[in-house]
Amino acid sequence: MFQVMKASSCPSSRRGLAPAKPGSQRVRWALAARWLLLCAGSGGLIGGSALAQEVPDSADAPEQEAVAAGPATVNDVLAGKTFGVLVNGKWTLKTGVVPARTNVIGADGAVLFPIPNGFYAGNKTARARDANLVAGNLRQGVRIFGVIGTAPLATGTAAPAHVLSGVTFSNAAASGQIGTMPNRGTQTITPGVAAKPIPLGYHNGLGRVAGDADLVAGNIKTGVAIFGVTGAYSGSSATFSAPFPSAKTGDPAEDSGVDWPNPRFTDQTNGTVTDNLTGLVWLKNANCEDTVGGIIKIGGRLSWNKAMTWAVNLASGKCGLSDGSAAGQWRLPNIKELSSLVDARFFNPSVPNTAGTGQWAEGQPFTAVQAEHYWSSTTCAADSSGAWLVYIISGDVYWDGKSHGFFVWPVRGGL
Repeated sequence: MFQVMKASSCPSSRRGLAPAKPGSQRVRWALAARWLLLCAGSGGLIGGSALAQEVPDSADAPEQEAVAAGPATVNDVLAGKTFGVLVNGKWTLKTGVVPARTNVIGADGAVLFPIPNGFYAGNKTARARDANLVAGNLRQGVRIFGVIGTAPLATGTAAPAHVLSGVTFSNAAASGQIGTMPNRGTQTITPGVAAKPIPLGYHNGLGRVAGDADLVAGNIKTGVAIFGVTGAYSGSSATFSAPFPSAKTGDPAEDSGVDWPNPRFTDQTNGTVTDNLTGLVWLKNANCEDTVGGIIKIGGRLSWNKAMTWAVNLASGKCGLSDGSAAGQWRLPNIKELSSLVDARFFNPSVPNTAGTGQWAEGQPFTAVQAEHYWSSTTCAADSSGAWLVYIISGDVYWDGKSHGFFVWPVRGGL
């Protein structure tokens, strides 16, 4: 007969298995098959040795019973899968509720995180994550969990004395250092007869070295250099080092001084006119519309300070010049030089022609002569806020405030 062996995970009950009748081969096979089905429904595993095996058929052989090792519950079986449970002596079909889980990702920044209960296939993963685990937060060249850092290394040789006071910095030696360089703010330096030291520390860029509009070649003695400006003036604002030649009026009874040369002027055809009486070289264009260095010009007129600056910056290539002259060679004429252009025989304008025998006409030898006031470089002794000028329409000499705008007629050379 076949004897059913005990299986610890299979259910056991005499009511579940009917007694076998000796000699009934068909009954013995049915019992064995039913036993296998019950074991499969309860989730029990039956090995080859636990299967029904054939034993000698004997009426005296005691029958063995199946014993359950403790039935599974719905919390032990995968959701959606069914199994049999013995309840009050009867087998009942149950459905598992254990969830099937997928990959697990921990909370941001968590070092430890729980793995939820459930069923996991062998290809599932658990991963810790941190939003701060990015290349920019890792030291350059260091790899952490596959991320290669790009954060620059602290380098440099700056010392606290090289960094503005109160400002933090890092170098190759340490981080979080504090600068000690003093903050000097705005510094203004005025030149004098002796060198002045520049204080150690940070300067905010708003400081300046004082300038003076009178620091031009025409106000400095020839051959003398002041702050890099070489003088081109051979006299003073009051007197010349040599007697100024006076022009004749043309009336023999009043003639005095030297005779005028003929021609009085020579057009050099390079934008300049040489006065053969004084040796001065004048700009041919007596009202050049060009400006230098962004100086604001209104209707051909400049303030005295701007006129001084404009004249000293005049050079070949501007105002029709092709004489090869450089900035610093031209200047504003002093009052006596400017007055030397006046011919009292004429009015509107009181300037002679090329030969010196008649009144000026356009291009003879100058162009754009204005019957207006022209600045000289001579400051008024009675009021330093004013300077002398010549009224070309009549040849009269006046002084006026330096802030007012008048015409400019540059010159170079000197008596």
